[in-house]
Amino acid sequence: MILFIGCLFHFSQCISRQIQSKGLSTKYQEDEDFYLNVKRLIVLAFVPVIDIVKRFDLIAGEFDDAAEEFIEYSEKV
Repeated sequence: MILFIGCLFHFSQCISRQIQSKGLSTKYQEDEDFYLNVKRLIVLAFVPVIDIVKRFDLIAGEFDDAAEEFIEYSEKV
């Protein structure tokens, strides 16, 4: 996992753009579980560095197969 260095606003924008580019906007708006999992990914910005990988893996496991490309992207960020 690459460590993201920057501000929370730009990180959130980056995630939002990926949701749109992967065609997941409707899912984000209509699927509460997907929405909450995306928010959990964003909140990783506040997790101590030592715990990020473990927590990311837990959150990534909660996404369904439709979000696989999005998760792969998020893992690189």
